[in-house]
Amino acid sequence: MLLGAILACGGTTVTPEPPTQVPPTEAPPGKTGEEASPQGGKESSGKGSMGEGATVPGTGTVNLTMINDLGTEVCFVVISPNNATNWGDDWLGDSETVLPGGRRAFEVTPGVWDMAAVDCDLNYLAEEYGVYINSDTTWMLSASASPASASTGSYDLTVLNHSSVDVCYVYITPLTADSWGPDWLGSDIIPAGTSYTFYVDSGTWDMQVVGCGDVGVLDEQYNVSVSGSYQWELYDTYYSFDIINNLPEDICIINISPSNADSWGEDWLGGDVIPAGTTYTFYYVYAGTYDLRAIDCYNFDSTVEYGVTVNDDMWWEINTWD
Repeated sequence: MLLGAILACGGTTVTPEPPTQVPPTEAPPGKTGEEASPQGGKESSGKGSMGEGATVPGTGTVNLTMINDLGTEVCFVVISPNNATNWGDDWLGDSETVLPGGRRAFEVTPGVWDMAAVDCDLNYLAEEYGVYINSDTTWMLSASASPASASTGSYDLTVLNHSSVDVCYVYITPLTADSWGPDWLGSDIIPAGTSYTFYVDSGTWDMQVVGCGDVGVLDEQYNVSVSGSYQWELYDTYYSFDIINNLPEDICIINISPSNADSWGEDWLGGDVIPAGTTYTFYYVYAGTYDLRAIDCYNFDSTVEYGVTVNDDMWWEINTWD
């Protein structure tokens, strides 16, 4: 089995008429709104909790210097390899902090790193992901990208969540910023069907919304000029999903079921068949995490994939039966 972003493939392509309604899908499970914490609660952008499976800083060959240009004391700093699934230990240790206007150098080995700064109330102040460091590097914590401006701005920016999934992360950064910066929601979420208002200054902004769980980015807006009240409406994100049948047998049943569902649900083919050596495209699959099942037309052989995250146009290549 091979899963990945959509790509061109050989064979005849069967292109059905886009359905007016796909089988109902449930929203993937979301966060419940715990306080962000080094020990639990909302972890930023998929990293595990700090202190969990600790990544202990070792002797490095270059300096990563963090400059605290925020008006807030930094109490925790986590620096983790980009391919790690958790944040690891606090690099400041048990008692050290970095005061506003202060700086702190950390020794790291050359490589690709993720990093986050957290205040003493356990709020994420700044985050950087996929930073390639091979020489002495400065990490500036800029006040212009701080969520503190969300409570002091002159204009209301309201996120209207019309989608079927909860929102866990909202990033609002000045057009001139070179990273998304901190999550403006903090420990809050925006449940499906609700709204949330931030307060921003007049200016031009880039904005990103990320769903809870494995949903991924729901929407991005760039060069948004705010000089008054602004409404940002979110709707369900759909992706296309190709089934590539490389088997010598036809496929008669395809199930695409949310991973948290108790049953496989309806046959998404609805009576159609995917002949051997052809491709069949579903056009409307919500972002989410799914279990997949294919069944042949003759011997009822089947193959299954579990926990497949759909956050882009995808394909499933079927080469053998389980």
